[in-house]
This record gives sequence, C-alpha cells and structure tokens, in this order.
Amino acid sequence: MNALALLFAAACGIHFDVPKGWMVRVDHPETNVCTAGVSPRDWDELVEKARWPDGDDAVVVSVVSGTLRDAAEVADFFFDEDSGKLMANDRGGTYPPGRARYSGMPGWEFSGWSRGFAKDGADLRGDSRLTSDTFTSVLLERNAHTWIVVQYTVGNPDIPEERVGRVKAAKKILRSVR
Repeated sequence: MNALALLFAAACGIHFDVPKGWMVRVDHPETNVCTAGVSPRDWDELVEKARWPDGDDAVVVSVVSGTLRDAAEVADFFFDEDSGKLMANDRGGTYPPGRARYSGMPGWEFSGWSRGFAKDGADLRGDSRLTSDTFTSVLLERNAHTWIVVQYTVGNPDIPEERVGRVKAAKKILRSVR
C-alpha cells in the first residue's frame, strides 16, 4: 500500500492498494461520506487535453456511514417504491444490480451505459460530438453501518482504457479493500 492509500485509510477508516504511480485525493463531501479520488499522476493533464469531459478522478472510492439507503444514494442506486428492491437506472429503464462479493464483503454491482457530448469548442476533426461510456458502481457492506462504494467510467475516446487502466485499478482496489 502506498503512503497516499495509508492517508485515506487514516482519514476514512479503510485500507486498499492502488496501482504504482497512482495518487489518492481525500474529500469529505458530506459528514457521513468520506471519498477518495484515485487517479494516475497525469490524470488532470489527460482530462484537460481530452475533447470529451471526464471525471475529476479515474476511480472514486467512498466510505458511507449510515443506512443502506444512504449508501445506495451515493452508489447511484435507489429502492423501487412498489417492490422495495434495490435498482439502478440505465438507458431509460430500471434494472436490479447484480450480487457481488469483493474482499469478503457482500454487495451489489451494476454496469450501464451513458452518453456524453464533446466539450464546447473541441476540435473534433470529423469525429462525432456524441460518445458512449460504460459506468460501473459497486456497493459493498463493510458492517451494519458502514458501506464502501467504488465507481468508475470507461469510454472517453481521448483517454483510452489501454492507456489508463481504470478497470484494472478498480479491481485492484476492490480485491484489497479492508
């Protein structure tokens, strides 16, 4: 584990491994949520140069203190009013996330599809302004009142997965979180 992941562990109460050369940035957007943005060192430069927008971080890890409902909201999940089941939105419909288990913690995982548009004024050189992304959200139960959410998006044409390795980084985090 690198020193930055240790900093997050101290601030948020969990530990995880990150790929060599990746950085961890800690934030507390809400009193019950501690978030770490995990990105390659050159992430800001890659996002700035990209013609399509991307997230502030390559992978986002959140620790949520509270109820499953609180954690579901952070994970972009929700409970269906009629059935009471955990659901996620994708392509205009609602779908149940699949069951998941990482680092011995049970939970749910959902991958879906989204559309994005190029930045205003981007020189597209004949490319479409429209792009398609795949987003993934994983919600794990650490204990009765603590939840871990790991999220990332892949698909920006100017930030190729082969170059950055978000999926590999997220899987490393999920396998090592404790």
